[in-house]
Amino acid sequence: MAAPNPNNVKPLYKDKYYVYCLCKPDGTVFYVGKGKNNRINQHFQKWHLEKSYNKKNMTIRKYGNSVKREILCYFENEDNAYDFEEWLISIYKIDSEGGSLRQYAKTRNQFSEDFKYVASDQSRKKTTPEVENLVKRVYELYFTECENKYFISEETGASFSNIDSWIKGTKHKVLYNKYITSGLIKKNREITKEFTLHKKYTVKGLRQDREDWLAGKPTNEIAEKYETDTSTMLLIFYGKTCKGLFHDYSQVPERYLKRKNKSKWLEVRTY
Repeated sequence: MAAPNPNNVKPLYKDKYYVYCLCKPDGTVFYVGKGKNNRINQHFQKWHLEKSYNKKNMTIRKYGNSVKREILCYFENEDNAYDFEEWLISIYKIDSEGGSLRQYAKTRNQFSEDFKYVASDQSRKKTTPEVENLVKRVYELYFTECENKYFISEETGASFSNIDSWIKGTKHKVLYNKYITSGLIKKNREITKEFTLHKKYTVKGLRQDREDWLAGKPTNEIAEKYETDTSTMLLIFYGKTCKGLFHDYSQVPERYLKRKNKSKWLEVRTY
């Protein structure tokens, strides 16, 4: 059973409505909401963040657990909670109107102009400027820089499933067609088989370790870091496993070239 998140806020009353706010690390309020029970904490759950790439969710993904959560006031009935929520929104204001709030709803029945634009076309329902920038960056990393999905996920915070659907064009077809026309998406990109990376490794970490290895750091020291053996690390560094992890396989430390009895997999590989 997963341990409870220490950042979760526990409401004082289970049967009362409350109005709450979410703040950036510097204290700027970017979301005001109304809820009950665990509503304030649901914004941070993985399923909630991945179901929609709206402005509020993108802000939470950016700051993570540094986002401050605060329940401001409790109410006996929902209407009073709605009234207080609407008053706070009128004070802080939606960002599209010069305020700090990263949300669309101004009142329970009134939405900002940018929400009307986003919701006007079902195919563009989630295509906010933030989402387009994220999807475009994924395209750049995959089609232009030929990065693997592990690195792209680490770099952008996007899930594997979203990355896969974006590069195949099954999601955000408007953006997909737009960037095919612009030439950013190259359908003839050479696709290498995606490798499986153990959870104890990260692409950035392994790339830095390989740089250190090329500069002379002993393989056994790097292997100890990952609690594995030197053979496993050498297989990774030479591209026998996790092929496509590194961009250049032509560099080989001189200390390995001088070995008299090199095994076949230690030979220099160029791609």
